[in-house]
Amino acid sequence: MKGEKEIIRLLREEPGRGIELLAEQYGGLILTVVRRVLPGRPQDAEEVAADVLVRVWRSAGGLREETLRGFLIVTARNLALDRWRQLARRRELPLLEGDRVQEIAFWEALEADDAAQQLTETLLALPPPEGELFLRYYLLLETAAEIGARYRLSEGAVRARLRRTREKLARQMGKGAERDEK
Repeated sequence: MKGEKEIIRLLREEPGRGIELLAEQYGGLILTVVRRVLPGRPQDAEEVAADVLVRVWRSAGGLREETLRGFLIVTARNLALDRWRQLARRRELPLLEGDRVQEIAFWEALEADDAAQQLTETLLALPPPEGELFLRYYLLLETAAEIGARYRLSEGAVRARLRRTREKLARQMGKGAERDEK
């Protein structure tokens, strides 16, 4: 398996090979994220996954190996949410579980906020497993039950940890805003 550094180099110097390697190594992850936002829409999911590869290629100049995976996940989620919104406007909205509607609203509000970069940095600094639970729930759109099974926690325990992590993030983000105002 080639590393992120090689993928980025190829995206910059030999885009065809770079995209091929990117799809080979991260295609499954990209499709997983997209399918969680667009359940029951396989054609839309495939199109969005292809759009993610193009977006990453166009962004190759600014990519860093230590953040490539996160960039792919966020790009996949954002493009899938864009398609979800298009489908909603056309009233072709895929059916989502109750919590998923709230999650999409959470990310839409976050995208409108300039603090998104600060949030990303704060998330990356969270200790395991809180950071991982949060990322799996909100970025990879796994359910609390799926996360609980993975970490041998009850669904309630996962939800409690997510709530505490949200509260911690809110406090940390508030402190960052106070520093910015001074």
